[in-house]
Amino acid sequence: MKKMISLLFLVLSSCSIYSGSRDVSSESKSGVRGIAAEEAALTAEQISVKDQLLIALNDDAASKRVVNTIDALLPQVQKLAEEGKLKPVILDVAQKALAAGKLPPRLTAENLEENVDLFVASIENQFVLKGLSQKHPQQYVSWLKASRSIRDKAQKTSIPPSGPKSKSLFLNPAFIKELEGVAESTFTDAAELRLLVNGTQSFPAREQLFQNAKSSIYIKTWAMEDDVTGWKFAKLIHEKHKAGVDVRVIVDWKTARQSVYRKVPEWLSSQGVPVIFWRDPEAPMYAFHKKTIVVDHQHLIAGGMNFGDVYSHLGPPEIPKWRDTDFQASGSIALTADIDFQKEWNSQIKKHQLPLAPFSAPMALPAASAATAATKIMAIDLTPNPQINDTILTSIVKGIEGATKEINIENAYFIENPALQNALVRAIKRGVKVRIFTNSMNSIDVPIIARPIIEALPIYFRLNAEVYLKKGATLHSKFMTIDNVASWVMSYNHHPQSMRIQGEVAYVILDKKFSKQLADQFIEDTKTIADRVTDAKMLELEPSFLDVVLKRYFFDQL
Repeated sequence: MKKMISLLFLVLSSCSIYSGSRDVSSESKSGVRGIAAEEAALTAEQISVKDQLLIALNDDAASKRVVNTIDALLPQVQKLAEEGKLKPVILDVAQKALAAGKLPPRLTAENLEENVDLFVASIENQFVLKGLSQKHPQQYVSWLKASRSIRDKAQKTSIPPSGPKSKSLFLNPAFIKELEGVAESTFTDAAELRLLVNGTQSFPAREQLFQNAKSSIYIKTWAMEDDVTGWKFAKLIHEKHKAGVDVRVIVDWKTARQSVYRKVPEWLSSQGVPVIFWRDPEAPMYAFHKKTIVVDHQHLIAGGMNFGDVYSHLGPPEIPKWRDTDFQASGSIALTADIDFQKEWNSQIKKHQLPLAPFSAPMALPAASAATAATKIMAIDLTPNPQINDTILTSIVKGIEGATKEINIENAYFIENPALQNALVRAIKRGVKVRIFTNSMNSIDVPIIARPIIEALPIYFRLNAEVYLKKGATLHSKFMTIDNVASWVMSYNHHPQSMRIQGEVAYVILDKKFSKQLADQFIEDTKTIADRVTDAKMLELEPSFLDVVLKRYFFDQL
């Protein structure tokens, strides 16, 4: 969606050129009435009062005509999408716009069709998400309904939230049991727990594990980039495969179709390394965003990093150096990750009838291992689902309900929903210190979501929470610490994609030493690579009609 701004209004002209004179079937007419009703509800949920006032006071007639035009053209767009005729329409208009010099430099003749593919897929996915696709029918659950469900699950408790004068609820076994319940998972033990700050720590650890692997290497990742890092690790795991190590890779199919992410996984597959390009045939909008590495059924690395130079900090000097966080552990938690990998692998083989070997023997965790462990970790493996049973976010909200002293959130894309906002506001009001660190307008790698991030922050600043914005290169970390007792390290971002359409994995870690170390790293980050918001004007944005259009029609995919 990085280029959606450049292509968005091509839909208007393309549909006018090719579909303006078409008759709209009664089915399509009923479909657009459904969209209009749902979008009206979504607008009330998703656009702030400030935005709505700005729309009313500052929009000119042309802007209003654009919205009216989009609404009127929705049935035609839907019909073209269902018939598979939308791409040639938009591609033709995009090529003409390119020839006329109307597109930004990033869109070239070489990458134009690829970006049109992504844009058309985003449009088609939106119809599927809204329950309007005949090919992939599903019910649409509104953000308000999903948020209420998450809030209600998290707040159902026999241990009421407490303030700074009380002990952290994470020291209460009854609260931990409730946390396991909403996460639909259980804690197990871990050893050799190690924080990996940035790729300068994570990638040497990965390389060492791969080089020493004796029996297996299982990798889940969103992407393996066609760069120095991607090729370095591809060749390393290929060598281990040739040496007889059981190497298996799962990578997101949609990402691997893009030019900068395609060559490495395709080469691995061509060399005989078993690679699954994850996709859901019944839900084409779903994506695979999990990042875990398990070696020899004993060693785990997980967090936010994919295989690429921006994560590892390798490659040419001009490559941005992103701030990111992983962790490394061994013990039963690694076997838990193995089991999750096995389920994912076998499920994809069955869904697509792939000519790959399934896991033939089930693996089992040692009995009652967590009961005696000093460090406990819970894996929450989330597969996207139309009901938005978001066990990761529910666990996060539940964790916030258990905080008594402090909450530190470092997350790349902080586009909140009502459940998260409600929990954080409740925590602030009972005296918990809340700190939030996310990307700025200048650091974000996906410009389209910069404004929604900034728009999510003023309420916390007004309530005297500490708010920090990244300076320099992109912040890609996804972690939270609570009371120097509990930590979440994950692939999960606080944006609509993670909640609605992406497979994610989060690890909840109960270890005082680790949580204190991660909290200290958070403080270090805010001192060295962040600007603290000290004035409400730092969060003020000029009115943007396009921003409203994107949130109105594509919010689910931001």
